[in-house]
Amino acid sequence: MAKFASLLEKLSKDDVAGCFEYYAELAEGLDAKQKAPITLPMETFNTHVLKEPIGVVGLITPWTCLELSDVCREVGLPPGILNILTGLGPDAGAPLASHPHVDKITFIGSTATGSRIMAATAQIVKV
Repeated sequence: MAKFASLLEKLSKDDVAGCFEYYAELAEGLDAKQKAPITLPMETFNTHVLKEPIGVVGLITPWTCLELSDVCREVGLPPGILNILTGLGPDAGAPLASHPHVDKITFIGSTATGSRIMAATAQIVKV
């Protein structure tokens, strides 16, 4: 954790903003690929790309992401798009992972934590 914290101290807000801009541009590019035909070796098949929103996504991450809300506010993300809940695994992560209205879960953490999340989400298939 100390190694990660020292890396964070070296990052500037410009570095973080650049990362967000990069992924925002990738997301905007998805519209151009919507319904794009895919060429297959067999003419009997007709396929195309269809990108659809996932819905509510829960991100289980270390405490170091708390400044994300400040960054999102500064860049004008509308209220309610990003909600950050804090708490320990049993009180925050477990309810998110097992909630039927959370459509996808991502996490950053240990293999043991990942196993518990997979077990919880497998009951309602969201991984």
